Amino acid sequence: MLQKDDTLQVHALKPGWKECVQCHALGRFRCSQCFHERSLAKVHILFRMHQCQGCSTVWMRAFRQACRQCPDPSLEEPEFSLETVERLLRNVVLKILKSIC
Repeated sequence: MLQKDDTLQVHALKPGWKECVQCHALGRFRCSQCFHERSLAKVHILFRMHQCQGCSTVWMRAFRQACRQCPDPSLEEPEFSLETVERLLRNVVLKILKSIC
């Protein structure tokens, strides 16, 4: 099960949880105020994983970015291509498999 949680913080783990931080995801940001778009190859995504009785739970957080052109920017969510999402999920699955083998 994969769930999104915007409150996750790096290295703030509860017992039994593991984390994986991916720092080189390609994402696109669009400002909701000026509509400026930019691509960034270093979007940070935090995955937090827990295994219990053969079932894995994964929480994720994609860190938002502020527009560099607006005087009072809001934080915007990244958008990812299908190829990037597949690569990110493949990496998380490999990390889970590595931890149980």
